[in-house]
Amino acid sequence: MNKKIIILYIFLFLIVASVAMAAPGGKKQPTTTTTTAAKPTVIYQNVTQVIVQNNTAQQKEGIDWNLVGGMAAIIALAAAGIGWFLSRKERGMTSKYMREIDKSFNEFRDNTSKCESVLYNIKEKIEKDFSKGKINDSAFSILDARLDKYLSDVRKGVIGSQFKLTEANKKELGDMLEDGVITEKEYEKFKKMKISELSAADRKKLQSLMKKWEEKKR
Repeated sequence: MNKKIIILYIFLFLIVASVAMAAPGGKKQPTTTTTTAAKPTVIYQNVTQVIVQNNTAQQKEGIDWNLVGGMAAIIALAAAGIGWFLSRKERGMTSKYMREIDKSFNEFRDNTSKCESVLYNIKEKIEKDFSKGKINDSAFSILDARLDKYLSDVRKGVIGSQFKLTEANKKELGDMLEDGVITEKEYEKFKKMKISELSAADRKKLQSLMKKWEEKKR
């Protein structure tokens, strides 16, 4: 559940608790005590006075449960409405980002460098909104997985179009890029690969790309 909704429910609970504690007492039938002694002693008079005072205080105190119940029902309906609104707002933002990701990939897929840059900018925006609580965990996972899938396709395309690799090396690099990113362990593995089919300049260029993707993962 979104943190804002949790805070909202806690706040509403405190309101209900405060109302319950501060609500005036309901009407009660007073209880009268009839004494038969015509002239009680001073001790009996004092005891009777204390009893009467206690009964009077109890009649003034109490909770009007009808009032509390009505207010609790109204607050619960308001909380449900606010929760629905916040949930709908989150779904709207998720759908907006989903459309933006798909549109960007389809528009720039033939320009791999541009496509990668645009997708990564979207990724950064999503991460910022997630840190601000505008996107929940579930939505973030869905959007992040979609971006990683497209970034994987783009980066495989970059390698396939810019470097003439053997099928074995192409497959090994493709496996590293399957999730769209390069881990530190994968980067170290790449540096040990024997890619003799590339010139020194191309190998340096490829290493620069792999390093950039590995750094972005961090």
